[in-house]
Amino acid sequence: MKNSKKIFLAGMAILLILSFAACNKAELSSTTIATDTTTGTEPAITEVITLNEGVVEETTTLSGSQATTITTAVSGMTTAVGATAKATTKGAVVTTKATTKVTTTTKPEPPVTLTISAATSLTNAMNEIATAYKSIKPNVTLQFNFGASGTLQTQIEQGAPADIFLSAAQKQMDALQNGGYLINSTRKNYWRNKLVLIVPSSSNITGISSFADVTKSQIRTLALGEASAVPAGQYAEEVFKYYNVYDQITGKIVRGANVGAVLTYVETGNADAGVVYETDAASTSKVKIVARAPEESHTPVLYPGAIIKSTKNLDAATAFMNFLVTSQAKNIFVRYGFTNVN
Repeated sequence: MKNSKKIFLAGMAILLILSFAACNKAELSSTTIATDTTTGTEPAITEVITLNEGVVEETTTLSGSQATTITTAVSGMTTAVGATAKATTKGAVVTTKATTKVTTTTKPEPPVTLTISAATSLTNAMNEIATAYKSIKPNVTLQFNFGASGTLQTQIEQGAPADIFLSAAQKQMDALQNGGYLINSTRKNYWRNKLVLIVPSSSNITGISSFADVTKSQIRTLALGEASAVPAGQYAEEVFKYYNVYDQITGKIVRGANVGAVLTYVETGNADAGVVYETDAASTSKVKIVARAPEESHTPVLYPGAIIKSTKNLDAATAFMNFLVTSQAKNIFVRYGFTNVN
């Protein structure tokens, strides 16, 4: 009776292994021991079953012809699942051990392309952000459309594809929000910047240490961004009006389509001076900063961002916006001279 029970238990253990392996499509390996050649006796079999690192364990000991029956069954089991059976002798006790190993696979995420309309002054930082984000989300491609914030605003209003808008000023973001183009709950401020007056590195101009000094004769041409589209141009006009010199310098002003164009005018010497962001000035050795605008002289330079209502990639866009406030992303922007909000 006891032997019958042991056979029954061992058989049930084998069925358990087979069922578990089939359900999980797992890889199953088994070691069986057949005949004790050293003693010439019919050996015993100790059946030890371990599933998923010991979650299920069963031990049964048999001997004689019963051992041969179970050994045959186990060998058949290992053949059925494509495993390997191996015989070993250890005294009068024979051990059979079967272990399942469950391997899970994760379905790869589908490829996504996010179109991000971003202010020109974010170019260098965003290119590094794209590299960092690719290592985290390899299925996501960031496609940037850099330009003057006002130009980008107009493009979005006219139906240009965009998932995210990152502006260099509140004015353009306000216009899109008022027009119903944004998912308002996603809007937030991300970075701060500073406004600076620059001259070519090779310039011999002296006596310029304030924005008010651009009235001096040494400054014949002054490069500014187009105020209606370029936030840096808007901020620059505010500073010159703060010093009550704007009307005196209008004849010197040459306009750039974006802050990058203003920087190029000064780098190449096509303008004696220009007004850009501190992050732009730090990106090149061809210009030098001669003055910084006091914070009270202009509207705070804040960069808001938001998801466009027409996006077809809301989850991916949300994940990217969340990445921008991680310590990894913040450190990248700090290296380029930005100050993180909050």
